[in-house]
Amino acid sequence: MKPEIALKIDYDIFKEYTRGQIETARDEWISAYRDIAQSDSSKKELCDSFIDRINRAAELFIRRHIEPAKSDAISHDDYYYEWLDEMKKEEDDSLDGNFPLGNEADMVFASPYFTIKELAMIQTGCSDRISPDGIPEYMGVRDGFLKETAGLTTEAREAYVSYNRFRDPEDEAVNDRWKYIDACNFLEGEYEKLLEYCEEADQWEKDLNSIVWELCRTYYLIRKWTETARNPEFALLYRQKMMECYQNALERNYKKIKEYKERGVIDFSETDTWVLTLDKNGNPAKTAVIGVGEYGKPIFADDSTDIPFVGRRRSNIKDCCRDLGDLISYNDDFYELLEGALKLKSKGPLGAEPYPTPNYDLDGLVGGQLDAAAWQNYAIEHGMVRHVDYDASLNKLIEELQELIELYEKALSIV
Repeated sequence: MKPEIALKIDYDIFKEYTRGQIETARDEWISAYRDIAQSDSSKKELCDSFIDRINRAAELFIRRHIEPAKSDAISHDDYYYEWLDEMKKEEDDSLDGNFPLGNEADMVFASPYFTIKELAMIQTGCSDRISPDGIPEYMGVRDGFLKETAGLTTEAREAYVSYNRFRDPEDEAVNDRWKYIDACNFLEGEYEKLLEYCEEADQWEKDLNSIVWELCRTYYLIRKWTETARNPEFALLYRQKMMECYQNALERNYKKIKEYKERGVIDFSETDTWVLTLDKNGNPAKTAVIGVGEYGKPIFADDSTDIPFVGRRRSNIKDCCRDLGDLISYNDDFYELLEGALKLKSKGPLGAEPYPTPNYDLDGLVGGQLDAAAWQNYAIEHGMVRHVDYDASLNKLIEELQELIELYEKALSIV
């Protein structure tokens, strides 16, 4: 939070400000805090901390915009200005806090609709003493914000929408506020769903491929609504839970491959859910999940990458076997299947099945038979009937088998 926002100063870079102006604003805040402490002694310590904070905000504003320190140096390098920016950010961060209006977005929104005394009351947990009609022209938005601070977000949203319903033009800040509430509610619900999903994924030992696919589907919306909710902390929390879920699945993946290897039975149907991980040099190696990428996919340690086996690879092999018909039989032992495919190839070209031709002799066909025959002729005439080139299918089968066997052997080598 910038000091001018903490002080409720409508800062303009082209305006000049005096120390007296800033001290007057500061003193108004201090007076409000002292009144609160006097009316409720239990809040004295809290109010003292707010007085220290507003004093610090005033000092920062004066130092930056009224009496800036002058440097003896004629010029500075880029590192100096980076250091200055870092210092300024640390100073601004020191004005944030875990209290009502303790972040810049809330303070920027509420400031135009409340007096300094009322803002101080909200900060110190006394918002129930504030009347929404204290500033009649802003009654609707004041009512909404007071409900929001009381945790009544549904009622607050209704108040914001009602406030703008008959305004022309609408107050865009108020529109943004109810959208912010929607975003917060959406994110809260999605996080609860994520917790349930991760627990279910561990309970049912879901594989990494499935988890990545399912979590990535919603991650775009999470990023979008996180920006609307102005809540980077939530994004971090959500990603941390995703990382935990991914890491658990990755460890299950290695365990599953190890147990398979120890059984010593070759059955490629069990590889559909495997994931092979490679180090940055492309060598098979175990790794760990250290982050979540822009689109929700896991980021692995040391620039490692992953290659999912996925059932699609085995499906391609089944399709090739189906094309070859009686020439070769599918077998989940891909070493045997590859041996058979290579033997078949060594016998020479297989050719291709003949192209089908339309049959226009439809005499004697009725009802569904006639419709089916007509459709078949139409499909042949328009090139819609699949034509199998046996040699191409065999070559594709050999290529797919060799590729999957290579991945398989690499996966076994890391456990």
